[in-house]
Amino acid sequence: MIESGELSVSFAYDRCDVRSIPRRLGTLIRMEIANDSPRMTAQLFDQFCGGDDYVFYKTRFFLSLAALEGSLVSRSQAKRVTARFEEFGEVELDFIGIESIGQAFADELLRVWPLAHPNTKLLVANADDAVLKMVGHIKGRSDLPQMLQ
Repeated sequence: MIESGELSVSFAYDRCDVRSIPRRLGTLIRMEIANDSPRMTAQLFDQFCGGDDYVFYKTRFFLSLAALEGSLVSRSQAKRVTARFEEFGEVELDFIGIESIGQAFADELLRVWPLAHPNTKLLVANADDAVLKMVGHIKGRSDLPQMLQ
């Protein structure tokens, strides 16, 4: 969990929850690990690494973090989201908590950026029906260099 300013962001399993909090000075970071957790470090690294060298090949981006600045509708928002994506071979876009996205945002994120970065595969996860409809609209384009899921 990270708290700073008027925001709290907590990560648990495959979820990212963002909420407002009373304003605080400084930043608080808290991590808890169960003493009897069956998860092993190697399992965690295997989710994000591509081989035995432990180089991070994959990442997951929670769009709920980008939505803190408002509805996801503009190309400039999508450009901020994709900053440093090119450093990975695979990026999972986690839409949990996102009810809709605008066409300009979707086009920049799912068509324009992939055309400029054909070596990075984008995966769509946890998208609701409205988001999937917009993703399907963009995914239907024939000029995409890689398959979106």
